[in-house]
Amino acid sequence: MKFVLFIAGVVLLQVTGSQCHHPPPPEFLECAKEAGISEDMLKDGPVAHKGQPEFKCLTACMMKKKGELEAGNTINLDKLKANRPPKYADKFAEMDNADQECADTAKGNTDECDFANAFKECLHTKFPIGPKGGQ
Repeated sequence: MKFVLFIAGVVLLQVTGSQCHHPPPPEFLECAKEAGISEDMLKDGPVAHKGQPEFKCLTACMMKKKGELEAGNTINLDKLKANRPPKYADKFAEMDNADQECADTAKGNTDECDFANAFKECLHTKFPIGPKGGQ
């Protein structure tokens, strides 16, 4: 009986553990490859290499591939909405406002990569999601 409970516990840990780690979106891997980011750098994560030039345009590349960033540093607000994870549905109205505010805030950046990074940083201050924000 103890053995059965032990096996059930191991299976439960494996199932819950595998659900916590999501593979990166395909855009991330494509953009990382285009930017020349090594596998070791990917393992460390973008935060560990934030200042390195290989990571400078990663956000812009991903946003372009998802249709969220258009020519002339224009944020496609409709695409942003369409790409939102459903688990944040209760925050969509707030996110709409934040998207517009952050697009306006980032407009001072003429460089596409700087623009995308400023937009992302602004959103992260309004909605701290991920490793730093705890979601």
